[in-house]
Amino acid sequence: MSNPVQIILNSRNFIQRVVPTPGGSNTDFFSGRDKEFINHKQNLISSIDSIVQSSPDDGLIYANVELQVNGWAKSHRPVNKIFNDKNIESITAGNELGNIIIGTTKEKLNEISSIISKAPNHNSIEIDKKTGNPKEKVTPLRSEVGVIRSLRLYDKSDKRSFSAQQAMEWLCSQDVGSVYYIETFISSKNYTLLEESELQNCFHKIKEKLLMLEVINLDLDLEIDSLIFIIKFKNNNDLRNQSIHVELLDILDNSSIVRMVYLPPVIQSLESTNLGSSSLSTFAPEEGKSYAVVGVIDTGIADNDVLRPWVTGGIEFIQDDLQQERNHGTFIAGLLAHATQINNDKFIKEAPCKIFDIDLFPTFSFEEFYSNGFIDFLKQLDDYLPEVKAKGIKILNMSLNLVSCVNDQSYSLYADFLDKMSKKHGVIFVLSAGNLQPKLARDEWPVDKVDALKQLAEYPYQGEDRIYIPSESILSVTVGSVDPELTSDQFFPSRFSRRGPGVSFAQKPDLVHVGGSMIQPHHLKSFSPNGSITSGCGTSYSAPLVAKTLANIDHLIEGDCKLETLKALLIHNAEKPDWTRIRELKAISNDFVGYGIPKNAYESLITSDNEITMVFEGEISKNQELNFEFSWPQSLVTPSGGISGTAQVTLVYTPNIDRHNGAEFILNSLDVRLRQQTDKTNQEGEPIFKNILTNDKDYAFEKDMIQHGLKWWPVRKIQNKWTNKGRYSLCRLVVEPLARSGYEIIEPVPFTVILTISDDKKKHHIFDEMKQQLSANGILANDIRTSISSRLRT
Repeated sequence: MSNPVQIILNSRNFIQRVVPTPGGSNTDFFSGRDKEFINHKQNLISSIDSIVQSSPDDGLIYANVELQVNGWAKSHRPVNKIFNDKNIESITAGNELGNIIIGTTKEKLNEISSIISKAPNHNSIEIDKKTGNPKEKVTPLRSEVGVIRSLRLYDKSDKRSFSAQQAMEWLCSQDVGSVYYIETFISSKNYTLLEESELQNCFHKIKEKLLMLEVINLDLDLEIDSLIFIIKFKNNNDLRNQSIHVELLDILDNSSIVRMVYLPPVIQSLESTNLGSSSLSTFAPEEGKSYAVVGVIDTGIADNDVLRPWVTGGIEFIQDDLQQERNHGTFIAGLLAHATQINNDKFIKEAPCKIFDIDLFPTFSFEEFYSNGFIDFLKQLDDYLPEVKAKGIKILNMSLNLVSCVNDQSYSLYADFLDKMSKKHGVIFVLSAGNLQPKLARDEWPVDKVDALKQLAEYPYQGEDRIYIPSESILSVTVGSVDPELTSDQFFPSRFSRRGPGVSFAQKPDLVHVGGSMIQPHHLKSFSPNGSITSGCGTSYSAPLVAKTLANIDHLIEGDCKLETLKALLIHNAEKPDWTRIRELKAISNDFVGYGIPKNAYESLITSDNEITMVFEGEISKNQELNFEFSWPQSLVTPSGGISGTAQVTLVYTPNIDRHNGAEFILNSLDVRLRQQTDKTNQEGEPIFKNILTNDKDYAFEKDMIQHGLKWWPVRKIQNKWTNKGRYSLCRLVVEPLARSGYEIIEPVPFTVILTISDDKKKHHIFDEMKQQLSANGILANDIRTSISSRLRT
């Protein structure tokens, strides 16, 4: 029997205030190495002296501070004694994890040097009050000096990775816009008079020396975190003059407030398809039936008999220009409306969707439509989204990638724009992970695990196969590709599909779907502009299959379902291919398949008798946590009191994001844990609960928690299976917040957490058992498909 996923209507009743735990003691990063500490202090002082001597007498100075690898946690940051409000103008996280960037002056740098010199060379000895034994007393200043690994001037090597000649050649050869994008250290929310003066000084130098350039303040109406401006060439002759580029970059390199200089990106060439050869009698929507709708941001959809009944409207930005090629958008539309009817793959079994055509991408003369490059494209999209949302559309497929790989430290401007649009308009973008060019394509994935590891280790283009920006977007769903069932029954990663991780070791792609085989016939069918059946491959075509499921989940739920809930349901029910469970491949599988292949929408909203799925929605503020206490299903409790069965938890939340804060752009985190009662009690005699399901595991350092435990990442999916675990059946589902150093949770963080408890042996009716328990405890649980709107009244 099928049972509905249960939404807990009174979830807010389980959000409670908590008393913050005091911070720990000071850490000595040079314990037992006093001589090395003395040398370390002198090296820092020498570094500061070098910065002071090479910097102008007035104005701002930005320095990069690298922290010790075991000192990334915010409790170790040197912000109380050394880099405090008295000694710096500004502080942000650096461009790389484990770094911070300080803005200060010569005078204040000398004060910082003096403070560092006063750190004690040796620790004093005191008696431990608890043990009575002698121990070293570490001062806060020694701890802060010790956690600093190095300190240097922020210079042009941090600002750009291209030469003046490369910049000129790029802007002259690519249809991207004749502009430079300039990001500053200045926060758009608040900035000092000194920072404003430095900005105006930079503008003045550019306008005074380079009259052929235009400085444009960027205003996207998206509350961008850093002040950004554009430098635009007024004519092609100046654009082709390398000396102008050299002089401009020299001004930017020597301007203290310039953080990064970017060239405008080019969009990856769209996937090609076979020419259509066969036709299909029109498969029209059923009269009177309601369908989900997906917005398609692409090249536009051809007007043909097959797709016309499924297109509900659109935005005709490109109009009916004869130069516009609509193959790409048409193929995507065909997958949304007809994929199940013309493809035999068992995973392409999703109800059809209607399409809203947003034809914003020109296949000719991109600069003619968007003179300032891709940023103008996003601005145009932002202008149209209110019209799209007014149609009730919240799922948008955008299978467009920029030819630039994500790296571990760079959350791109474009991903930031998409995330801000997502929050502003209440939509979810479904993005493609990007495709490898043929020369970078991997060989077919080997069946044998040893061969698979060997192939990955010997891949000659390490680092060049990462996902393309802006698919590192935090709030979007990024989709990679797996081979069709007709070419492999293992659903191995497609040869062309780009891999993760995302920024700061984040989980990307989120999901995968069938994207066709690289070798013809591609075994993924859709339609060409003339309405005939064609085939193709690419992550552009796996993305709409996921967008389709996401839109159908939303469509099956009455009322306005939260974006976090939609995304959580999609990911919670995704399944990884069998090969990812092989121990040797498990660690690397996330980079290729994410959380797996989603189930279809209907299956995502039902469970069997042997399990129950509960959905909790809410918002968490500072000093709050969700604490849901319940008893494990009695049929899964052993005679000794231990618990058996499987628990799976998925957490999705929308964090506050500030790109101005560098590699630490996600400002707050929510952690989810499942805890079980233990024999121990606290001072009040209350039972102590121990984590039995958590992302943190046994990681000792912040770096490992980020790289392996997805700390700070707004999607968590964890599960475990037990046989006679512990001695008590009382458990707690806990969601608790954490904020970055220097930040507090000001705006409540919206979240959805899903818990599934199941009997793997399929003997017991867990659903009925838990429903009775919930009802007896006054917990309002009901079918999510019909009860979402009830939470607003509960």
